[in-house]
Amino acid sequence: MIFMERTLIRISIVFFVTNMSAEGRYFYDECIDQMGTEFLFMFCEHYIKGSIVKVFCSTPLNSEVSVRIQTPVWDAGTIDITVTVTPGSVTEVDLPRSLRMTGTGKGKTSILVTASDTITVYAADTQANTGDTFMVYPTDALGSEYIDITYNQTSTSYASSLGIVALYDLTVVEIDPPPGGSISYDGTDYTAGQILTVTINKYELFQIQSHDLSGTHVRSSFPLSVISAHEYIRMGTSNSKDFMQTMLPPVSSLSTTYVVFGFPMYSKPEIVRIVNSRENTTIIITLPSVSVFLEKIGSMYDIEVAPGVGSVITADKGVIVALVSQSRSMSPYGDPRVIVALSADQFLSEYTFPIANLTGKVVFTHRIVIMAKTSDVSNIKLDNSYIADLGLVWTELINTNLSVTFTILDVGVHSLTSDDVTSVFGGYLAGHGSTEEYGTLTGRYLGNTNQSVCTDGISCNYGRYRGATFTQRAFGYTPSSEPLVTLQTDSVPLCQAKCLTIDICVYMTMLEENGISFCKLYDPKASCSQMVESEGTRLYKRSVA
Repeated sequence: MIFMERTLIRISIVFFVTNMSAEGRYFYDECIDQMGTEFLFMFCEHYIKGSIVKVFCSTPLNSEVSVRIQTPVWDAGTIDITVTVTPGSVTEVDLPRSLRMTGTGKGKTSILVTASDTITVYAADTQANTGDTFMVYPTDALGSEYIDITYNQTSTSYASSLGIVALYDLTVVEIDPPPGGSISYDGTDYTAGQILTVTINKYELFQIQSHDLSGTHVRSSFPLSVISAHEYIRMGTSNSKDFMQTMLPPVSSLSTTYVVFGFPMYSKPEIVRIVNSRENTTIIITLPSVSVFLEKIGSMYDIEVAPGVGSVITADKGVIVALVSQSRSMSPYGDPRVIVALSADQFLSEYTFPIANLTGKVVFTHRIVIMAKTSDVSNIKLDNSYIADLGLVWTELINTNLSVTFTILDVGVHSLTSDDVTSVFGGYLAGHGSTEEYGTLTGRYLGNTNQSVCTDGISCNYGRYRGATFTQRAFGYTPSSEPLVTLQTDSVPLCQAKCLTIDICVYMTMLEENGISFCKLYDPKASCSQMVESEGTRLYKRSVA
């Protein structure tokens, strides 16, 4: 009966949608990644408060984009700036230092960035000799559950911060402190299992502070933007300190497998922190060789990885992993910074990203660390030049299928691409000065990386893809990613009926190969793959309920 009901399918036909990459092979408006048209974030407390903060952005498109930067609910003043982002240029906007949140409590210093078309946004808080830069995720990639990951230090003079911004009115937020940790708010102390509940309205924010908030579990009634920070921290044996700040990915996007490594240009090991998002998580680490069991949500385990050395982290449930550099990481340069680590299933097939001229007293040397499958390295290009032609050397991470390389970047817009449409890869960005360091990403996939295929039509969790309407998304193109299912049929209704029985089926193609008709079904990440020309192929998208 269920199958018969779902064969009554409405098909709507539209013209080919133009929001693709400069090469015409990437659905920017549908891939759940770092690019978008609306961004919401905040700046957490910074120990040094002297200089301005900054937003900078770029576009992967070949046309200009109008961008509006606002403080939609700020009582102390109104910021409403419109700028034009041009292809190949970094657009920088300076904002007042008073936008930083201070203390534990509610605030209204959120920042809203909206664009007429696809852009990438970064935020920077770089003061005299201390600061960090982070990638801002678009609102269509936000979630309603997060696990914090930061770090503590021996001194309690400086705090970890967790900043939360609401996307909708009457958002109920539940905050569960980490195991062994505590949070104080409005005269009450909360420990693990004692839920702090607050309600915040659209664009309102809430910041909490404590000694170490790693493992804090945040859940909400509506999606949130969540920023993690430490106002001034020392890591390792050097006494030099720095500010750390990053935007957290939602729990739904966390992976179970990560390859971590010490940055090849560093002189000190990378500190790697692992925090579980679900109870009773087993984690296996290859270097050092150890198996770890984390019972409570928000429990953590730390390792160190030497420069140029890799370690594989495998968990039976989703975990969040952070890379934290030590004070004087490139002796005598560099200071602590935090990057939420990438897993291979969060790699994408192309990136466009800006390197900004950051303010402060430090002159930065900007670098990119590129990660790719060893079998794919010969195809990868940086700024349209093959890596080998740039004179760069790949280092193979032993006991993994990945290799890494790095190089210095100039201020400006850069691209990371490949000649092979099936290749995916990732990149970390790091800037170093005499007493300063920042770290962030070139981008990441922010969709669900742990979806399993459900086909019984009864126990499936269809989530947002409950709609029974299909729209023709493109003609003459097909995703380069592997399909979930391939059927030999020329019947569009039959193909779509099959898609409706699979909970993560979002795209389908009808094509002919060697005189035989096929139907191929794809998951949401197919929108992030390179679209390749395929004569006569019709690409359909399933509607969102």
